[in-house]
Amino acid sequence: IFDSETLLRPTVTSIPNGSFVSDDIEGRNSAHAATGKPSELYIFQHGTFLSAIRLSDQKFVTLTKDYAVNNSYGSLDDWYVSTLRAEFGERYGLAPLKT
Repeated sequence: IFDSETLLRPTVTSIPNGSFVSDDIEGRNSAHAATGKPSELYIFQHGTFLSAIRLSDQKFVTLTKDYAVNNSYGSLDDWYVSTLRAEFGERYGLAPLKT
């Protein structure tokens, strides 16, 4: 999506490309669990910050480095507009969003 950001891919039996070896969602979540990530958070994005789905209410959330919820969003669109688009839109020359 943007140079510093990665959306984690589903785990598949055969890796489509060697560049995607460490970007599987299950592997990344296991690694984060080993460093203290609560089980109710399922990380799907990493880069400038971490993003997860909070399983208890299905909200999209951004996280601090200590896995505390920083912000919460009701939809993937709200998450994208408020996080990645807000951070990178102007830098990448994206047209302003209509409100």
